[in-house]
Amino acid sequence: CHICVGGGIAIASLDELSNESYGWVNGDETDHPDLDGDACSIKIEFCPQSTILTFFIRGWPEAEWKAVMEGEDAYAEHDIIPFLVENVAVQYPEAIVEFKSIKFSAKKIHGALKRLLP
Repeated sequence: CHICVGGGIAIASLDELSNESYGWVNGDETDHPDLDGDACSIKIEFCPQSTILTFFIRGWPEAEWKAVMEGEDAYAEHDIIPFLVENVAVQYPEAIVEFKSIKFSAKKIHGALKRLLP
């Protein structure tokens, strides 16, 4: 799965995070009031592209994601996607991923943005 801009130019990939990219479990962030106990916020920062992807996983029990946040189920920050695929997706196949936002640094995707202009 790739994040593309400006007519399909890939700027980030969820298939393989670079060692400079990382992600973390945020839990029930206060800036997202639509989260409930069985929904957890995840953020991934892709470097050097300066792109931040925020998504929710609904159907992942609160006790489980809190255990991850407290370090009981450790993961390396640059291995967040394999951790989610190999653990959360396997244990909770009915869980839903809901993409909430993506933020770009215009400086890093300037060329792709220019392609969007008429």
